[in-house]
Amino acid sequence: MKQALDRIKEYGSRKPIDNFATTNLLNRFKNFTSTLVGRNITFQPSIRPKYAALNYAKLKYGGAPMYGQSYMILKEYVKDNCTFLHADSLTPSILNSHLAKQTHLYRLILNMNPLMLKIIDDVMNKTDMSHFTHLPGLSAVDYLEAQIHTEIKFNRDVKSICISRNELWNAEIETRKLVNQGKAFTVKSRQELEDIYNEFANKNGIELKIL
Repeated sequence: MKQALDRIKEYGSRKPIDNFATTNLLNRFKNFTSTLVGRNITFQPSIRPKYAALNYAKLKYGGAPMYGQSYMILKEYVKDNCTFLHADSLTPSILNSHLAKQTHLYRLILNMNPLMLKIIDDVMNKTDMSHFTHLPGLSAVDYLEAQIHTEIKFNRDVKSICISRNELWNAEIETRKLVNQGKAFTVKSRQELEDIYNEFANKNGIELKIL
């Protein structure tokens, strides 16, 4: 015991040979302390989660149409690298314990809006809801959110790109307004935009749907 105490005292009284330890600590602090201002030299932007929605009712404009009528359909295996929530993750009542994975999706059922659960049951019993643009009785944040914890590559992970015809029209109209205001130089017609999407889809082996 006495020998152990002597060693502790000896260790505590040691002085650094030089400032190597201090310099090393400062360098590590400089390189690794912040991901918010870009100082973490190991940070890769691709590790940030990507957000999606489960379109369980096969809605025309996707599972979260409040964010836009155009969307992508990812391949099935992407779900293996996802976590899921029964609502928008910015909802104040959301807890970490609500997160679900492919192996324990019961958490979605346990926490979701009862009306959403009824709609899922209706869909499983062959009720067609694909003509709806949003689900009746549910609020904008009542959707099944997916957080994707992997990089997404168009030529590997995307099955389909679905483009809203309404948004093609609006894109041309809004761009023309910007040209008239001197804030843009050219206007792409709806057909030109559709041709661009077609070329991109063909290049990456993706099915293109115009809704």
